Amino acid sequence: MSFESELLELFSLTEDLEDVLRKRLGLGIEDFLLSDVAKRYFEYCFDILRSHISPKAQLIARRGSLDIDRFIIPHLILVLIGSIEDNDIRNMVIERELNRLFSIFRSSIPSVSKETASKYLIDLANRIDLGVEICDKQLVIYEAIDKKGKLKVNIYNVKIGLLNYLRILSRYKLGEKYDLSRYPISKGYVYLRILDEDPEKPSLYALLKDIFRERMKELAKSYSVFKDHQIIKEFVAKFEELRTEYSKTKKDLETLRLLNRIRIIEKYPIEWSEELFPECIKKTLSKLRAGEDLSNEELYLLTSFLAYSNISINEIRENIPEEQSFLIEIIRRIRDRFNEEIYYPPPPCAYIKKYMGIEDNECSSKDPLGEYIKRIKNFLKRSRKT
Repeated sequence: MSFESELLELFSLTEDLEDVLRKRLGLGIEDFLLSDVAKRYFEYCFDILRSHISPKAQLIARRGSLDIDRFIIPHLILVLIGSIEDNDIRNMVIERELNRLFSIFRSSIPSVSKETASKYLIDLANRIDLGVEICDKQLVIYEAIDKKGKLKVNIYNVKIGLLNYLRILSRYKLGEKYDLSRYPISKGYVYLRILDEDPEKPSLYALLKDIFRERMKELAKSYSVFKDHQIIKEFVAKFEELRTEYSKTKKDLETLRLLNRIRIIEKYPIEWSEELFPECIKKTLSKLRAGEDLSNEELYLLTSFLAYSNISINEIRENIPEEQSFLIEIIRRIRDRFNEEIYYPPPPCAYIKKYMGIEDNECSSKDPLGEYIKRIKNFLKRSRKT
C-alpha cells in the first residue's frame, strides 16, 4: 500500500461530509443514510470505535474483504461519535481516533524519504489554510545548553506568516501552547521544525495534531444533528451496551495506575516534605491551617493523597491542626481499605483544575501522586549531585 493511500483518512478531514460523499459515492448525506451501503460503512466504523472504547475488543480488519472507501471513514466515525451523550467517552474516543490517524502517518514515514513525508505534511497543513512555506534557506540557531559553552543546533525547515499563524492560534484556541516566545521570528514569519516533537518548541507535526483534535471535536458536534436518524439510533443502542464494559475497564485502569504509583512511592522513604507536594495539596493544607472549611472534594483530595503518600500517621498528625484530627481516622481507614483491595484514587488534575479551581503551571502530571513522584525523583537527583 502506497504512502499516499495510507494518508487518505487523515486528508479527508480537510473536507466536509457532504462534499466527500458526493465526490466518492455520488450521494448526498440523506440519500446515503437511507442507502443499503450505509449500514456496511457504519459497522466498519463501529468496529474501530469499539476498539477505542474497550481495549479488550479486537478491531476486525476488513480492508481487504470489503469494498470500503477509506476516504469516507473518518467522517462517518465522527457521525457516530457525535451521537455519544457521555462527554468523557466522546472526548476519549476522539483522542484515540486522532492518535490512530496520526500514527498511520508516523508509521508510514520509514517507507519514504523524509522529503516526501515533509511534502505531504505541508500539503496537509495548507489544505486547512495554514499557509506553510518551505524555507529557501534553513534557519539555523545555536542555543547554549550548559555553562561550559556546549551548544545545541536548532534547524527550522518551514515558516508561516506571522498574522496567519496568530489567526490559526486564535481560531483553534492554541495560543498558550504555541506562544510566540517559543519560536524564532524573522521578517514577518514564524519558523518551525517539521517533524520533531520537542515539547518546548512544538513542530508543524505537533501543531497539526492539535488543530485536527479541535477540528474533529467541531465536526463531531456538527454531525450530532444525525443522531436521531434510524440507522444512527441502532448504533447508539450498541454504545449503551459498551458503556458498562468501558466503565469497568476505566476503573480497572485507574486501579492499576494507583497501584503502580503506590509501589513507586514505597521505594522512596521520604519524610513529610511540603516542598515536594503538588500545588493543589499545598493550597488545601493552607486552607485547613487557616481554619477555613474544606469542601468535600478538597477533603477527599487531601486525605486520599496523604493516605497513599507513604508518610507515617504520626508525621501526618504532627502537621495537621489538632482540631482537624478526624482526618487522621479517614486516612487510616483508606489505608485499611487498601489492604482489603478497595481503593480511593485521588482525583485527576483535570478534575482539580475544572471543578476545584486549583491550577499549577509547573505541574505536568495527570494526577497528584504522579506529580509527587516526579518531584521526589528530581529532589533525590539534585541531592546526589550535591
